[in-house]
Amino acid sequence: MMKDLSLEKLLHAEFPEIVQTELRRDILEKSQYFEAREGEIILNFRESIKAVPLVLSGSLKVLRNDDTGREILLYYVRPGECCAMTLSSSLKRESSLVRAIAQTDVTGLLLPVRAVLDFRVLYPGWNDFVVQAFAQRFDEIIELVDELSFHHVDHRLLKYLREKSQLLETETLPISHMEIASEINTSREVVSRLLKKMEKEGLLKLARERIVLKLDVN
Repeated sequence: MMKDLSLEKLLHAEFPEIVQTELRRDILEKSQYFEAREGEIILNFRESIKAVPLVLSGSLKVLRNDDTGREILLYYVRPGECCAMTLSSSLKRESSLVRAIAQTDVTGLLLPVRAVLDFRVLYPGWNDFVVQAFAQRFDEIIELVDELSFHHVDHRLLKYLREKSQLLETETLPISHMEIASEINTSREVVSRLLKKMEKEGLLKLARERIVLKLDVN
C-alpha cells in the first residue's frame, strides 16, 4: 500500500472530518490502497464483504436489484465518502445487498471489516464519521423514494442526467438509453421517447451512444 506522505495528505484533505491523528494513522496502516478503472465492479450482490471502500478520487455508483434482476441507482460515492450500505452490511456481518461500480477511474482505501469493527471501540471520531455517512445516505434514499413516488419519469430523467453531468464534469455523457433506463428504473422505450422530447425542447442533443446536455437551459 502507498503509505507515503502524499497519501496521508490526501486522506486528510478528502476526509477532513476524521481529525484524530491516531485514527488517520490507523486507517493508513490497516487499509489497502486501490485503483479501479471506469466500469470495474468493486463489490457485487451477495458477495462476502471483506473491506469498506473510502474514496479518495473519482466516484462509485451503488445499485440495488430485485428478484427479476432489475437494477436501480441508489446513490454515488464521491471523494471523501464511503459506501454506507457496505458499511451497514459489514457491521451486521451480512453479504452485500448492493453492487458498487467505478463510475469513473477511482482511487481509494479498502478498510478491512475487522478494522471497521475495532474502530467502533477505539475511536469516537470513527463513530461520528459512520453516523454522518448513514445520515447522508438516508437523506439520499428518502429523496430517491420521493422521486419514484411523486415525480414523473421526465423529471427523474432530467435530474439524473444533470447530476451525472456534474459528477463527471462534462456536458457530454457517453451513455446508452438502456443504461439510463436501468438506473432510473423504467423502460428503454420510455427513456428514448423522453430524450427525443427533451431534444425538441432544446434541453439536450442526441448522438450515437452519447447525450450532450445544455445546462444553461432551465
